[in-house]
Amino acid sequence: MSAASTCEVLKTCNVTYYTAEDDPPSGNVSRKRAWRLSLALVAFAICIFLQWFSAKPSSQNLLVPTYVPKRVLGNLLNPVMPLAVASRSRMVPQGAPRPGVSLMSEASDSVDQPRACAPKVCQRVVGITGTLGAGKGTIVDLLTKEEGFVHYSVRSYLIECIEQRGMPVNRDSMTQVANELRAANSPSYIVEQLHNKAVVEGKDCIIESIRTVGEVNALRALGNFYLLAVDADPATRYDRAFARGSETDSVSFETFISNEQREMGSDDPNKQNLGACMKLADFKFNNDGTEEELYQQVRKALKEMK
Repeated sequence: MSAASTCEVLKTCNVTYYTAEDDPPSGNVSRKRAWRLSLALVAFAICIFLQWFSAKPSSQNLLVPTYVPKRVLGNLLNPVMPLAVASRSRMVPQGAPRPGVSLMSEASDSVDQPRACAPKVCQRVVGITGTLGAGKGTIVDLLTKEEGFVHYSVRSYLIECIEQRGMPVNRDSMTQVANELRAANSPSYIVEQLHNKAVVEGKDCIIESIRTVGEVNALRALGNFYLLAVDADPATRYDRAFARGSETDSVSFETFISNEQREMGSDDPNKQNLGACMKLADFKFNNDGTEEELYQQVRKALKEMK
């Protein structure tokens, strides 16, 4: 670009300029200082020029007006580009679109949109069903300690409800409250409440214990669900349950068997039906042996879940 063309552009912007041949504006100022002063004035005028035009609305959001030849203006601005960009950056209001890297390109940056968070889901949902004292808690210990599962207990949920009602904590109260909650809401109401808590964690979870067909169907519908069932000899199970010493397990062997029979089958979808739930299990374990033998069965099942 010729010097004459540059001068013409500066004249259209009403910018006062000096050339190397011009006399200094003051007799006391050397030619070198006058030349530097002229460049500073040009840079200042360019900054004002950019600020004025960038504030004008444009459908293309350009940094320079379309009626000014970009090639001509670009050749003029390149020597003082860093100063112009720095000045404009300080003058842009907070929240306004950021200037482009190149003054000759259209502003390609768009306002950042918030990313939608993917809904949290449980990685794997494992439900446990089985006869009384068969070893459901033992399986829970394995999954929580070795596999990092988060434990959600129907028993604990019901005990909390029972205590809120001021009722005695025993198996009769647990059965009554569970049946009332299911009848007033849905057969799967209790496990759905626990599943909602599990979704917040977003981790593998284990729900102990599943007692109605409605609970099984609801959890299967949510996806990635596996049902485990465990059983053992009644005498062995009674000894284990009695040894726990909980309020619901400190009963005679006859009462133990009677309680279990009451929960093994029902035509009411809102009531316990352990027998039907066990038939629907994806994996069934026998716990007549040692704890390690049960662990081996569970570990094998876990490999098939992945």
